[in-house]
Amino acid sequence: MATVTLQGVRKSFGRTEVIPPLDLEIRSGEFVALVGPSGSGKSTLLRIIAGLEEIDAGRVLVDGDDVTGVAPGERDMAMVFQSYALYPHMNVAENMTFALRMRGADPAEIDRRLQGALKMLGLQDYAQRRPGQLSGGQRQRVAMGRAIVRQPRVFLFDEPLSNLDAKLRAATRLELRALHDQLGATSVFVTHDQIEAMTMADRVVLLDRGRIQQIGTPREIYRAPRNRFVAGFIGSPEINILRGRLEAGQGGGAVFEGLALPGAAAPSAARLVDLGIRPEHIGVAGHAAPDRWPFEVQAVEFTGQDAFLTGTAPVGRLTIRLDLRDETGLSETVAPGQRLHVFPREGHWLLFDPETGARIGDA
Repeated sequence: MATVTLQGVRKSFGRTEVIPPLDLEIRSGEFVALVGPSGSGKSTLLRIIAGLEEIDAGRVLVDGDDVTGVAPGERDMAMVFQSYALYPHMNVAENMTFALRMRGADPAEIDRRLQGALKMLGLQDYAQRRPGQLSGGQRQRVAMGRAIVRQPRVFLFDEPLSNLDAKLRAATRLELRALHDQLGATSVFVTHDQIEAMTMADRVVLLDRGRIQQIGTPREIYRAPRNRFVAGFIGSPEINILRGRLEAGQGGGAVFEGLALPGAAAPSAARLVDLGIRPEHIGVAGHAAPDRWPFEVQAVEFTGQDAFLTGTAPVGRLTIRLDLRDETGLSETVAPGQRLHVFPREGHWLLFDPETGARIGDA
């Protein structure tokens, strides 16, 4: 296990700065996910940690030791790529032990590590097979096994699940997280898939254009996003963002576009805000009331346990999540063209500054 620290790291490609000065500390034994949209700099950051990219400024430290100028092979890190990068002419055992054999490691130690990794990954019966004789999931396990037998201080994963189908990705997520817990090594995982980041990581580092937008546990980032970008990126379906006027209500409290926000304190002055409400935090009723917006259903998507409604309200377009176990029975009868009435549930909303995107207050 090892800590990984980036101090003032900066990286440009030509005149384009892809990583502005950045500081980050990854704790020993932690599973950290670097997540963000394409072009956010997450893979570049991983390559900087690995030593595959030279930096223009700053330092990379491992357990306090400066490794900025140290070659990738000397950093005691193992990387698993999006492509399996297996030697097609070698069998599973040969692929997994190649690095150790090139270093001249003791044959008995190589075999001990190999057998342990094969058992851990459920590959005991495939040791003599070549990559072409394996499924995509098995090949990805071999790629992980190649990293495991090295017993590095830090594991680096660059979108290792993106070549797998949806069902296999879900299963491999569980396996990879269990593997991390068993090995106890520090792991850095790059993904553009926020579901992977949220389900696997101890902490999530959310990037946009090379800048860290927020660092926190999946729960912290979901419930208390620092800004509108974080709120919009994390969550599926994504959060509803509605722009409108926030003002004090006649009986106290706050009113957004004519609708009282339950539990909200009255603002000192009326102002324009962006209101964020996640689909699962919008209540639905079949009849009108003063504290509800009319809502016209345009599309209904059934996913098994849930139904997602898309439609329009006076404040804009909304996506709403309905639990099919809802006792009102609405979820069983709702259809496109139907008119409903909706409202934000108490305390389950966020306010953002329309210009800066920063979250307003502690709501």
